[in-house]
Amino acid sequence: MFKQGSREVMIFALMGTVLMSALGILGNVLPLAGILLYPAAIFFFICGKKNGFIFTLPFVSAAYIFAGFGTSFITSIADVLGPALAAAVMGELLKLNRPQGEIMVKGIALGVLCEVATMVCLKVVEHVSILDGLRETMETTLNQATEAGQMTIHAAEMMRQTYEYLLQIIPGLMISFVIIGMVFIYFEGTALLQKRGEEMKDYFPFREMSFPRRLIYGFLLMFLLALAAGALGMVDRDVLLLNICIVMWTLVCIQGISVLAFIWHRPHFPRFVFIILTLMVIFSLVGTIVFFLVGMADLVFNIRARLDARQR
Repeated sequence: MFKQGSREVMIFALMGTVLMSALGILGNVLPLAGILLYPAAIFFFICGKKNGFIFTLPFVSAAYIFAGFGTSFITSIADVLGPALAAAVMGELLKLNRPQGEIMVKGIALGVLCEVATMVCLKVVEHVSILDGLRETMETTLNQATEAGQMTIHAAEMMRQTYEYLLQIIPGLMISFVIIGMVFIYFEGTALLQKRGEEMKDYFPFREMSFPRRLIYGFLLMFLLALAAGALGMVDRDVLLLNICIVMWTLVCIQGISVLAFIWHRPHFPRFVFIILTLMVIFSLVGTIVFFLVGMADLVFNIRARLDARQR
């Protein structure tokens, strides 16, 4: 077990600093390297749990500064500071024995806030919009391909419409990525702590995680507000609804995966079924549909409670 201010915790903090800063720099060259930022942030989660947020903050700041010098101090807010800071805060909240739901919600909110801060800073400081920059890059690429005869005008127009659609859902995709990352940090971090003999009060494993039923009512309210804002001409109604649907889909799919993990741990469950479902996710979109349907069924009918009652 770790000890307050122990050498092992210091090593974990240094490893987190080195990995987060290195991956933050590599993420601009190798996009897949950026995905590893969330696993690396687990080091800060453990440090926050053991020695608190104040102890972890200098290492988080160092990782951000190193990555900022290597790339950009603005983009590093979302790439490095967001995951690292949220992980440290979630670790501190776990140390304070806060409820599991509160820990994840605050971690997700902090991660999303860093994403928003990055976009605002790019617009205010560098007068650059991420969406406008991507749109200009697309236009340049398509024009060059058309002029070189590599693409017909019709194909370029089809590609332009598809790309424009993808640009519209970027906010929803960014929020979904943060949600998945924070859930991963929390459950993988707590699993590592438990393996090291750490006792955690009111802890529930991933297979028992469940969003409250009022999540459905919350999304219904968001849909109504989006419709009202669209009717008043405040926002593009269709784009806003589409992004809300993406975030909702992500949350419900996580619920579905949790239900399937719960079933997996039940005795006499055919393991090949879980393997088949996993392969479905890897090789097609059918798996995400299965996860969504299972998650929605659990939110409405509380499948796990019914299975437990039947087993008794």
